Amino acid sequence: MKQKLLIISSFVPFPLVQGGSIAQYYFLEKLSAEFDIFFNPIVYSRAAEEAVKELTKALPAIKVIPFTYFVKESGPLEKLIQVARLFLNFLRKLMQTNKQKEINKEKIAETDDFNVIYPVELYSKEYIQFVTGIIKKEEIKIVQLEFYDTLSLLKALPKHVKKIAVTHEIRSKRLLLAAKNSKASEDYKEYLINCSKLIEDNFLKNADQIIVFNEDDKNLLLQINQHVAVSPYGIPAELIIRNKVSDVFDHFLFIGGQRHDPNRAGLEWFLEEIYIANYDDIKLPIYVIGQWDDYFREKYKKYSKIVFTGIVEDLSSSYKNAIMVTPILSGSGLRTKILHAFVNKIPVMTTTFASEGLLNDVQANPHLILFDNATSFMSELKAFLNKPEKLQLLAQEGFNYYQKNFAENTLVSKRVEALLS
Repeated sequence: MKQKLLIISSFVPFPLVQGGSIAQYYFLEKLSAEFDIFFNPIVYSRAAEEAVKELTKALPAIKVIPFTYFVKESGPLEKLIQVARLFLNFLRKLMQTNKQKEINKEKIAETDDFNVIYPVELYSKEYIQFVTGIIKKEEIKIVQLEFYDTLSLLKALPKHVKKIAVTHEIRSKRLLLAAKNSKASEDYKEYLINCSKLIEDNFLKNADQIIVFNEDDKNLLLQINQHVAVSPYGIPAELIIRNKVSDVFDHFLFIGGQRHDPNRAGLEWFLEEIYIANYDDIKLPIYVIGQWDDYFREKYKKYSKIVFTGIVEDLSSSYKNAIMVTPILSGSGLRTKILHAFVNKIPVMTTTFASEGLLNDVQANPHLILFDNATSFMSELKAFLNKPEKLQLLAQEGFNYYQKNFAENTLVSKRVEALLS
């Protein structure tokens, strides 16, 4: 008889257009053979509600039990309650959106992580009763919490259940790395970093097991909890599109949306400090796939080689002849966009930081091109610009690296061991 596993997430992992979605979906699909899975997504909008329906169709083997945090009725009072709840639960996101243009006017970079407040998420008594009711009714023994937003639930779960915290990124680490590029005052940066670390560490101390995606994150969290396991994820089969390396390479590709602050900061840094600064020398256009608002896109409208495509349903044409660029400077975990490239045989140029968790076994033929400034990027670009065979080798080495280090059986075994150890 399978063990029962309750997974709680503040983020519906569907459709598969973001790293957080892919990281969750991969194991929801794979672990259903090992566990009787109950998946509890916390739903804040009608769009998320529709995503839950699609997820249920895609993964019929798991039991999806959503909790809805918005009022569906249309009466005046219900509408008022809905607005109030949305305001409280999305305070962080609303503050970021509302301040974006004002922040720019004040000469503080809109990509600054320190313009956003990261409060701990506190849940309603109805939701706590809902979760404990599932645990009691289904006799759940293991509960897995996804993302920073669910950390407070470590203090709400019954003592007899095993509490697993899947840390997609260490929030205090993300802030620490973002600090050097922030124009906020040093006192304010130190304040937010310290508060974030205090909140994060004190909740994670209550986890029976913490799961991270790379060794660096493990070593950081071992300082507060001795039960930390590295268990990375892979790319679902439906996202593996290409089975051959391109013959030529005629454009750069960046995949990621504006909502994730490290994407914004990294892309803006790359465009401003590297791409535009060397615009005449960089002949290849760059295609940016994902949701970016009008304000951000308008800044680069005059540059014809910078193309914002929006969300692209079928990536096959975008992948063809592409060089993946991953100029991420902060965050933690794994860069899903690099895994995308590896498994689809696309060569990758990345910052050293973004390669975190992907440089543990470099052989004679490297599988990544690293750059951390304009000088190193331009040097690498000139080295392969007229030599497609170098990029072809790089793409093949990336695919080989993925096959060796992200084999499905290995990934599933690691996750099962982390859940049961």
